[in-house]
Amino acid sequence: MSCLDKLAIRGIRSFDDKQISVIEFFSPVTVIIGPNGSGKTTIIECLKYATTGDQPPNTRGGAFVHDPKIANEKEVKAQVKLRFFAANGKRMLAVRNLSVTMKKTAGMTMKTLESILALADGDGGKRTAISTKCAEMDTEIPHLLGVSKAVLENVIFCHQEDSYWPLAEPAALKKKFDDIFEATRYTKALDSIKSLRKDRMAELKAEKERLESLSREKTHADKLKSRISDLNATIAAREVEFDETKHLYEQLALANAKFYD
Repeated sequence: MSCLDKLAIRGIRSFDDKQISVIEFFSPVTVIIGPNGSGKTTIIECLKYATTGDQPPNTRGGAFVHDPKIANEKEVKAQVKLRFFAANGKRMLAVRNLSVTMKKTAGMTMKTLESILALADGDGGKRTAISTKCAEMDTEIPHLLGVSKAVLENVIFCHQEDSYWPLAEPAALKKKFDDIFEATRYTKALDSIKSLRKDRMAELKAEKERLESLSREKTHADKLKSRISDLNATIAAREVEFDETKHLYEQLALANAKFYD
């Protein structure tokens, strides 16, 4: 069974970019408590970001990263590092890096830097990188955890601003449940089966028609064979009759010759 081990946060929201804050998770449950603004929600946001690659809602423009103005810096580099045990029992490490730079004009520019997914316990104690591409990590980490991305986003690490989705409009609610239960995959599989069945039925119909045509041709061929057999028997009988008639003719011709002699 997969489980979380440790989370290291640096430069995310209220977490300082000069030091790393480490949160350790315990079994069977870890309770996170603290006053408002202490970073409880940020921990959940970091867990979601580390596992799915999705940042919290309303964080465009670098709001997810520690404010450079507060840090008195032109650029702030942030990092979220998650160590977890995959469903196969292997200890994995996911590292995601971000940076926010102050523009000369008003505003900030956020960049996603190189990320790493690696085996935390490689051969000889060395870490073995599996992927450095964010797109591959977004797919691979949920697979390693043994749950879908939709479950991570909407159930396990659901942001408090998105937690009211069960009260959403029917169409949006249906889409959420379809994503969570992966109903779309089964619908596509069912459509593929229906399409395949339709093609096979068309092929079967064509083969049946071909079989009927071949059956009619075989019946006709059998009739022709029977007729040929009957004609061959008739020819044989006529040949026998011809031989007998010829033999009789020869006898009569010989008798006539003797008579005139």
